[in-house]
Amino acid sequence: YRYVIINGMIESVGEIHHLLQKSNETKEAYVIFCFGMSDEVKTTIIKNNQMGRIKVYPVCLNSSDESSLNILNDIAAIHGGSVLSSDLGITISQEVRKELPIGKKISFLKNNIVIFPCISEIEIKSHRMFLKKRLENAQCQPDVRTDVLEKRIKNFTGKKVNIYLPSRFRKNKKLMRELDY
Repeated sequence: YRYVIINGMIESVGEIHHLLQKSNETKEAYVIFCFGMSDEVKTTIIKNNQMGRIKVYPVCLNSSDESSLNILNDIAAIHGGSVLSSDLGITISQEVRKELPIGKKISFLKNNIVIFPCISEIEIKSHRMFLKKRLENAQCQPDVRTDVLEKRIKNFTGKKVNIYLPSRFRKNKKLMRELDY
């Protein structure tokens, strides 16, 4: 699969038009990791997936949930990629015109997503050490939630990364159906 990791919300189909067009032409699967998308974008992706025109799988995280704020960084780390951010002057429509990077393997399960790393065991250990140092520093500060960092560290193993979906996905059948598409 090809992937894009977006630190933000996709508000219009025009932002990902080229990605949808490439998926239609090449029949390659695309995974979009982001903090949400408008109903127009969701509906377009779902309908085109159902008709077999494209293979685009959005993974929308809740930006107001503290436990999912840094998940995009973990997803980027496991892919050996980076997060697109408008803070850096990057637009979604510009980036999806480029040849997007390729992920190794991803599995969509009922309560989580399993991503098989595109990086070496050494790079995974390095990221875990980075997270452990952040946890050590956070433990000295009373106003920092350490449980979020502990969960991120636990998610990383040598063979795969489990990304647990927020509970709203598991409770809301419509959202689960959208994710299944």
